[in-house]
Parts: sequence; C-alpha cells; structure tokens
Amino acid sequence: MSTYLFTNATANGDSASYSHIGGQLAIWAYGSFGGGTLTMTVNTPDGTAWIPADSSSTTAPAFKVAWMPPCQIRFNLAASSGANISVAVSPA
Repeated sequence: MSTYLFTNATANGDSASYSHIGGQLAIWAYGSFGGGTLTMTVNTPDGTAWIPADSSSTTAPAFKVAWMPPCQIRFNLAASSGANISVAVSPA
C-alpha cells in the first residue's frame, strides 16, 4: 500500500514526512512540475536537519526503486510555478 507525501501539491515547500523501516523503497513522482525541482531529503540521525539524498532530484515525472536504511524522508518542491504534483512511496 502506498503512502502519499504530496497529493496534487501546487505550492513550493516540504511534503509530509515518512518513516521508512529500511530496505527497498518504491517512489512515484508525477504530475506537472511547473518548471520546479523535486528533491528527496532525509533527516540526519540526530534529527537536527534535513539533507538531500544522493541523486534524488528530478524536474519531470519519475519512478525509482531505492535501497535505504531506516530513516525519515520527505520531499521538497522548489522554484515551481503552476505545479500540480503527487508523490507516493511504498516499501518494495
């Protein structure tokens, strides 16, 4: 079952966060990006900052399966105008 972190998001900013239990994670990002960039970020182990995940930015719809350790993730939409995107994640 998928968890939506963005659902028809139209404004720049951060999505809801997701607690990943570790292992493979399927990620769907789709819709109109409005010229913006979507970046997956992870919370640092001490919980003090969100940092970009390696090779995690896209400017167009994408699907990815990634292996990740247990962590908190979220997505950031930046520099968009007229975006309408959804992002879903699911343990693979």
